[in-house]
Amino acid sequence: MERKGSTHMRQPGDAWRQLLAKFGTPAITAMSAESGDSPIKNWGGVGYTDFPLKESQKIGAESVLSYQEKKYGCFSCPNPCGGIMKVDDGEHKLEETHKPEYETICAFGSLLLNKDLNSIFKLNDMVNRAGIDSISTGAAVGFAIECYENGIIGKEDTGGLELKWGDAKSIIKLTEMIINREGIGDTLADGVKVAAQKIGKDSEKYAIHCGGQEAPMHDPKMDPGYGISYYVDPTPGRHTIAS
Repeated sequence: MERKGSTHMRQPGDAWRQLLAKFGTPAITAMSAESGDSPIKNWGGVGYTDFPLKESQKIGAESVLSYQEKKYGCFSCPNPCGGIMKVDDGEHKLEETHKPEYETICAFGSLLLNKDLNSIFKLNDMVNRAGIDSISTGAAVGFAIECYENGIIGKEDTGGLELKWGDAKSIIKLTEMIINREGIGDTLADGVKVAAQKIGKDSEKYAIHCGGQEAPMHDPKMDPGYGISYYVDPTPGRHTIAS
Protein backbone atom coordinates (compact mmCIF):
# COMPACT_ATOMS: atom_id res chain seq x y z
CA MET A 1 0.00 0.00 0.00
CA GLU A 2 1.25 3.47 -0.86
CA ARG A 3 1.95 5.71 2.13
CA LYS A 4 0.17 9.03 2.34
CA GLY A 5 2.37 11.73 0.89
CA SER A 6 4.54 9.25 -1.02
CA THR A 7 5.99 10.40 -4.35
CA HIS A 8 5.97 6.84 -5.70
CA MET A 9 4.48 6.57 -9.21
CA ARG A 10 1.80 3.91 -9.44
CA GLN A 11 2.42 3.41 -13.17
CA PRO A 12 4.44 5.01 -16.01
CA GLY A 13 1.32 6.89 -17.07
CA ASP A 14 1.63 9.04 -13.95
CA ALA A 15 5.09 10.20 -15.01
CA TRP A 16 3.89 10.91 -18.54
CA ARG A 17 0.98 13.00 -17.25
CA GLN A 18 3.34 15.05 -15.11
CA LEU A 19 5.73 15.59 -18.01
CA LEU A 20 2.87 16.65 -20.28
CA ALA A 21 1.49 19.00 -17.65
CA LYS A 22 4.80 20.82 -17.33
CA PHE A 23 6.40 20.64 -20.77
CA GLY A 24 3.84 19.31 -23.25
CA THR A 25 5.02 16.81 -25.86
CA PRO A 26 8.45 18.53 -26.20
CA ALA A 27 9.19 16.75 -22.92
CA ILE A 28 10.48 13.76 -24.89
CA THR A 29 12.51 15.49 -27.61
CA ALA A 30 16.01 15.08 -26.17
CA MET A 31 15.43 11.68 -24.55
CA SER A 32 13.90 10.31 -27.76
CA ALA A 33 16.87 11.44 -29.84
CA GLU A 34 19.25 9.84 -27.35
CA SER A 35 17.32 6.57 -26.93
CA GLY A 36 16.77 5.81 -30.62
CA ASP A 37 13.06 6.62 -30.63
CA SER A 38 13.54 9.64 -32.92
CA PRO A 39 14.61 9.22 -36.54
CA ILE A 40 17.86 11.08 -37.19
CA LYS A 41 19.28 12.48 -40.44
CA ASN A 42 16.39 11.34 -42.63
CA TRP A 43 16.28 7.97 -40.83
CA GLY A 44 19.92 7.23 -41.69
CA GLY A 45 21.62 8.47 -38.51
CA VAL A 46 21.98 7.54 -34.86
CA GLY A 47 21.01 9.99 -32.14
CA TYR A 48 23.84 9.59 -29.65
CA THR A 49 26.50 9.94 -32.38
CA ASP A 50 24.93 12.20 -35.05
CA PHE A 51 22.73 14.35 -32.78
CA PRO A 52 23.99 13.77 -29.23
CA LEU A 53 22.41 15.04 -26.05
CA LYS A 54 24.44 18.27 -25.99
CA GLU A 55 22.75 19.15 -29.31
CA SER A 56 19.27 17.70 -28.77
CA GLN A 57 18.93 19.52 -25.44
CA LYS A 58 19.13 22.81 -27.35
CA ILE A 59 15.73 21.97 -28.83
CA GLY A 60 14.53 20.03 -25.78
CA ALA A 61 11.96 20.53 -23.06
CA GLU A 62 13.57 23.22 -20.92
CA SER A 63 14.70 25.24 -23.93
CA VAL A 64 11.20 25.26 -25.43
CA LEU A 65 9.48 26.03 -22.13
CA SER A 66 11.61 29.13 -21.58
CA TYR A 67 9.59 30.88 -24.32
CA GLN A 68 6.14 29.91 -23.02
CA GLU A 69 3.90 32.82 -22.01
CA LYS A 70 0.86 30.82 -20.95
CA LYS A 71 -0.63 27.35 -21.17
CA TYR A 72 -3.71 26.21 -23.02
CA GLY A 73 -5.42 22.90 -23.64
CA CYS A 74 -7.90 21.22 -25.93
CA PHE A 75 -11.56 21.37 -24.93
CA SER A 76 -12.38 19.20 -21.89
CA CYS A 77 -8.81 17.89 -21.57
CA PRO A 78 -7.93 17.22 -17.91
CA ASN A 79 -4.21 17.70 -18.58
CA PRO A 80 -3.68 20.73 -20.88
CA CYS A 81 -0.24 20.58 -22.49
CA GLY A 82 -0.33 23.30 -25.16
CA GLY A 83 1.38 26.64 -24.89
CA ILE A 84 1.33 30.17 -26.30
CA MET A 85 4.86 31.31 -26.98
CA LYS A 86 6.62 34.62 -27.43
CA VAL A 87 9.94 34.55 -29.27
CA ASP A 88 11.65 37.84 -28.57
CA ASP A 89 15.23 36.96 -29.42
CA GLY A 90 17.15 35.56 -32.38
CA GLU A 91 16.60 36.14 -36.05
CA HIS A 92 12.93 35.14 -36.18
CA LYS A 93 10.94 37.04 -33.58
CA LEU A 94 7.31 36.04 -33.06
CA GLU A 95 4.99 38.08 -30.86
CA GLU A 96 2.60 35.16 -30.43
CA THR A 97 2.79 31.62 -31.73
CA HIS A 98 1.84 28.10 -30.70
CA LYS A 99 4.27 25.81 -28.93
CA PRO A 100 5.61 23.28 -31.45
CA GLU A 101 4.79 19.66 -30.66
CA TYR A 102 7.36 16.87 -30.38
CA GLU A 103 6.64 15.64 -33.92
CA THR A 104 7.29 19.10 -35.36
CA ILE A 105 10.45 19.70 -33.33
CA CYS A 106 11.81 16.34 -34.43
CA ALA A 107 10.79 16.75 -38.08
CA PHE A 108 12.50 20.14 -38.36
CA GLY A 109 15.17 19.37 -35.75
CA SER A 110 16.56 15.88 -35.14
CA LEU A 111 15.54 14.58 -38.56
CA LEU A 112 17.52 17.39 -40.21
CA LEU A 113 20.29 17.73 -37.58
CA ASN A 114 18.98 21.24 -36.90
CA LYS A 115 19.73 22.47 -33.36
CA ASP A 116 18.50 26.04 -33.98
CA LEU A 117 15.35 26.29 -31.82
CA ASN A 118 14.59 29.79 -33.07
CA SER A 119 14.30 28.45 -36.61
CA ILE A 120 11.99 25.63 -35.45
CA PHE A 121 9.62 28.16 -33.87
CA LYS A 122 9.62 30.00 -37.21
CA LEU A 123 9.06 26.82 -39.23
CA ASN A 124 6.22 25.71 -36.96
CA ASP A 125 4.55 29.08 -37.40
CA MET A 126 5.04 28.94 -41.19
CA VAL A 127 3.47 25.52 -41.71
CA ASN A 128 0.62 26.26 -39.28
CA ARG A 129 -0.29 29.42 -41.18
CA ALA A 130 0.06 27.62 -44.51
CA GLY A 131 -2.14 24.74 -43.35
CA ILE A 132 0.35 22.02 -44.23
CA ASP A 133 1.64 19.10 -42.20
CA SER A 134 4.89 19.54 -40.29
CA ILE A 135 5.85 15.84 -40.35
CA SER A 136 5.49 15.57 -44.12
CA THR A 137 7.20 18.91 -44.72
CA GLY A 138 10.20 18.05 -42.55
CA ALA A 139 10.45 14.67 -44.26
CA ALA A 140 10.37 16.32 -47.70
CA VAL A 141 13.19 18.65 -46.66
CA GLY A 142 15.23 15.72 -45.31
CA PHE A 143 14.68 13.81 -48.56
CA ALA A 144 15.85 16.83 -50.57
CA ILE A 145 18.97 17.34 -48.44
CA GLU A 146 19.97 13.70 -48.83
CA CYS A 147 19.38 13.84 -52.59
CA TYR A 148 21.53 16.97 -52.77
CA GLU A 149 24.25 15.38 -50.63
CA ASN A 150 24.40 12.40 -52.99
CA GLY A 151 24.46 14.42 -56.21
CA ILE A 152 20.97 13.46 -57.36
CA ILE A 153 19.91 17.10 -57.40
CA GLY A 154 22.12 20.19 -57.52
CA LYS A 155 21.98 23.98 -57.43
CA GLU A 156 20.48 24.00 -60.92
CA ASP A 157 17.48 22.16 -59.44
CA THR A 158 17.22 24.16 -56.21
CA GLY A 159 17.47 27.60 -57.74
CA GLY A 160 20.97 28.07 -56.35
CA LEU A 161 20.04 26.97 -52.83
CA GLU A 162 22.71 24.86 -51.15
CA LEU A 163 21.11 22.16 -49.00
CA LYS A 164 23.03 21.00 -45.92
CA TRP A 165 22.20 19.12 -42.74
CA GLY A 166 21.54 21.47 -39.85
CA ASP A 167 21.53 24.61 -41.99
CA ALA A 168 18.54 26.50 -40.58
CA LYS A 169 18.51 29.19 -43.28
CA SER A 170 18.30 26.73 -46.17
CA ILE A 171 15.70 24.64 -44.31
CA ILE A 172 13.50 27.73 -43.86
CA LYS A 173 13.97 28.77 -47.48
CA LEU A 174 13.14 25.31 -48.83
CA THR A 175 10.06 25.14 -46.61
CA GLU A 176 8.97 28.51 -47.98
CA MET A 177 9.43 27.14 -51.52
CA ILE A 178 7.28 24.11 -50.64
CA ILE A 179 4.53 26.32 -49.23
CA ASN A 180 4.54 28.49 -52.35
CA ARG A 181 5.13 25.55 -54.73
CA GLU A 182 8.08 27.44 -56.11
CA GLY A 183 10.82 25.69 -58.11
CA ILE A 184 11.81 22.39 -56.53
CA GLY A 185 9.30 23.16 -53.78
CA ASP A 186 6.58 22.32 -56.30
CA THR A 187 8.10 18.86 -56.75
CA LEU A 188 8.39 18.28 -53.00
CA ALA A 189 4.95 19.64 -52.09
CA ASP A 190 3.15 16.41 -53.01
CA GLY A 191 5.33 14.32 -50.70
CA VAL A 192 8.46 12.24 -50.97
CA LYS A 193 6.96 9.33 -52.91
CA VAL A 194 5.73 11.55 -55.72
CA ALA A 195 8.90 13.64 -55.61
CA ALA A 196 11.08 10.54 -56.00
CA GLN A 197 9.00 9.41 -58.98
CA LYS A 198 9.52 12.80 -60.64
CA ILE A 199 13.23 13.12 -59.81
CA GLY A 200 14.19 9.51 -60.54
CA LYS A 201 17.93 8.76 -60.48
CA ASP A 202 17.49 6.16 -57.72
CA SER A 203 16.20 8.86 -55.36
CA GLU A 204 13.45 6.58 -54.06
CA LYS A 205 15.88 5.00 -51.59
CA TYR A 206 15.93 8.32 -49.71
CA ALA A 207 12.12 8.74 -49.78
CA ILE A 208 10.93 7.42 -46.40
CA HIS A 209 7.19 6.79 -46.48
CA CYS A 210 4.48 4.28 -45.61
CA GLY A 211 2.18 3.72 -48.55
CA GLY A 212 2.89 7.24 -49.77
CA GLN A 213 2.55 8.89 -46.35
CA GLU A 214 5.64 10.27 -44.64
CA ALA A 215 6.45 8.34 -41.46
CA PRO A 216 5.94 9.85 -38.00
CA MET A 217 8.85 10.66 -35.71
CA HIS A 218 9.07 7.32 -33.89
CA ASP A 219 11.46 4.67 -35.18
CA PRO A 220 9.96 1.15 -35.27
CA LYS A 221 13.40 -0.26 -34.45
CA MET A 222 12.78 1.16 -30.97
CA ASP A 223 9.14 0.00 -30.80
CA PRO A 224 8.25 -2.65 -33.43
CA GLY A 225 4.55 -2.08 -32.82
CA TYR A 226 4.80 1.21 -34.63
CA GLY A 227 6.09 -0.53 -37.76
CA ILE A 228 2.99 -2.70 -37.95
CA SER A 229 0.61 0.19 -37.39
CA TYR A 230 2.41 2.42 -39.90
CA TYR A 231 2.01 -0.25 -42.55
CA VAL A 232 -1.44 -1.78 -41.99
CA ASP A 233 -3.50 1.21 -40.86
CA PRO A 234 -6.18 2.09 -43.46
CA THR A 235 -4.58 5.53 -43.66
CA PRO A 236 -0.92 4.48 -43.36
CA GLY A 237 1.84 6.27 -41.50
CA ARG A 238 -0.22 7.09 -38.38
CA HIS A 239 1.27 7.02 -34.89
CA THR A 240 -1.86 7.83 -32.89
CA ILE A 241 -4.39 5.05 -33.51
CA ALA A 242 -2.40 1.99 -32.41
CA SER A 243 -0.24 3.62 -29.74
